[in-house]
Amino acid sequence: MKKVSILFFLLTLTSCATLFSDSSDEVKITSEPEGAAVYIEGNKVGVTPLKIQVRRETFVNKTAMLKMQGYETHQFRLAKTLNNTSLFNTTSLLSWGTDALSGKLIIYSPKSYYIELEKKDVSEVKKVEDAFYFAVVNYEAIRNDLAKGDGEYLSTFYDKEKGASKGSESFLNKVKSNSKELLSIEYADVLAKKLKTLL
Repeated sequence: MKKVSILFFLLTLTSCATLFSDSSDEVKITSEPEGAAVYIEGNKVGVTPLKIQVRRETFVNKTAMLKMQGYETHQFRLAKTLNNTSLFNTTSLLSWGTDALSGKLIIYSPKSYYIELEKKDVSEVKKVEDAFYFAVVNYEAIRNDLAKGDGEYLSTFYDKEKGASKGSESFLNKVKSNSKELLSIEYADVLAKKLKTLL
């Protein structure tokens, strides 16, 4: 009886996918054009084309993101499916639990992604560049507007950034609330970036 119990215990253990499966999968990410920065869960892991080992985690849905200057950011979820090896876990719920906790209950599939990045609207890119350039060139005039809490230069900056004057009241109110900090900024490019955060 004791030998039967030991044999059953060993069979239970060997049924776990944990004993037969890897703890990670190699995932390939390519893009057109190549050279896009790849982020997984917010952490930069390389640039395309890229092969990376992704750790299996049953209860975590991992998101990948591609970024490249002049192109729209592309975000997608790394798909996963049931690990076929875990189907052998017919002898014990403990085996299923072990596989789930170790991440080996699942595998990442597909293991290859090809992403075609979309170009940003050139007019939108130019609009942002124009707004930044305007703020740098008119640094002193904008500082004068900041001291007053309003003015044509601040309004023009908003128009160049947003493409319309509608909604500028909210921007100007934020400028007034942060005028002390804004006026303390000594560099034109830093001021332009700070103004952009208030839009």
